[in-house]
Amino acid sequence: MSSAACVRQITGCFRVAATWRFPQPPLLRTCWAVLAALCLATSCWALAGTAPDTWNPRRHRKAAEGLRKTDSGSRLSDSSPFIDGRHAEQDYSFSGSEWYQKLVSEGARAMPLSSHTAPTCGLLPRDWEPVHGSWYRDVLGHFQFEPHQCRLRRLTGQQARQCLAHRHIVFIGDSITRYQYTSLVDFLGKKKFMARYGHAKVQSLACEKEWLGGWDDFFVNGSLAIQQAVGAHATETCDCFHRPAAEVHNRSREIREFTLSGFDADVPHGGRAQSATLRVSYYQVLDNPTFADAGINAINKVLKELPERQIPADVVIMNMGIWFYNQNAANDPEPIFRSIFRAARDAPDPKPTFFWKPTTATINPGEVHYSGLNQHSLRMCQEEGGWKLHDVHAVSQSAKDQGLSFYWDSFHFIAAMYEQFNDLLLNTLCKVDHQFAY
Repeated sequence: MSSAACVRQITGCFRVAATWRFPQPPLLRTCWAVLAALCLATSCWALAGTAPDTWNPRRHRKAAEGLRKTDSGSRLSDSSPFIDGRHAEQDYSFSGSEWYQKLVSEGARAMPLSSHTAPTCGLLPRDWEPVHGSWYRDVLGHFQFEPHQCRLRRLTGQQARQCLAHRHIVFIGDSITRYQYTSLVDFLGKKKFMARYGHAKVQSLACEKEWLGGWDDFFVNGSLAIQQAVGAHATETCDCFHRPAAEVHNRSREIREFTLSGFDADVPHGGRAQSATLRVSYYQVLDNPTFADAGINAINKVLKELPERQIPADVVIMNMGIWFYNQNAANDPEPIFRSIFRAARDAPDPKPTFFWKPTTATINPGEVHYSGLNQHSLRMCQEEGGWKLHDVHAVSQSAKDQGLSFYWDSFHFIAAMYEQFNDLLLNTLCKVDHQFAY
């Protein structure tokens, strides 16, 4: 029963009861009317609290209390919708978050997850099929993206480690690609995703502006935070600096390499668990000295330097990013795109599998221009061949179309969005048995 229906019934009950011709005095008749209204209100509240997949503060508090009881020793079943093995307990205290309240106020068009009855996804298509989907709210009120044809597998940290064991994943791109990288490596290390809507006591690895010491604080202490792994040994090197925006030429460099070692991973075909290692790297694409140079330099590092260091890449996820689109608004970007696509296509074997990552949707006035360049780059990438698609644009555009704003500025997202990007990626790279697909 909706709140509006409850109000109408209570009002009608009060009016009817107030006109009943009891032999009792008027005061007693009023008391009867108030009692009837209270009874109806209690019934409505109970109905709202038990409606499937309808978020309300009362049921959220019960869920959070259940999680706290679990920490104190009263164990809930692993099949409970409140225990997913992917999020820290603090992420269930999200209802007071400024970002969450903003989403709730805008989230009328996010459907309940129970309305999406498609089967669980297998290995997602890896070629050029765009991802069509929508955003939903689960039983706790969390927002998540689901393709229309299936529901994403939500891998646990251990399952993701199992899939990526003995592999090297490389991200090349803009700052949004950086935050997808930090989201993934933090998940692999801690086996928990970072708080989706922020946390008052934890600086987010998805927003450099939360680090009060500026870029140096974000690079140094953010890297230390990434290295706090659970059940494994984690290291991250960060060859990073960032100069003021006024210093346009070579104003920043960011080359990061995350290594997780000493965790158990089953050997395919029924072998015994063994100590495993995985790597994830990030190369920033910015004006170094030009965007074309930055893209080609990053590709060359991946194809030449990494094999020389005996850590060749297995998968490369690349985009050129919003800064590239801004600075090339008046120019034809086709030569730059084609040089990058051909450099990867023509690399000698064995070479990694390349995924093109379209630029995400923004709330910037230049959005139409970005969309046009996205389509242009996708067409050329298909023409040159040898690339696959990591369609994060569809995920972000779907949220924008549904009136959900996950942005902390005109371009960048809170952690909840990067989690969905990585769930989509893991459903593309990992088979149902959690083995690597390539």
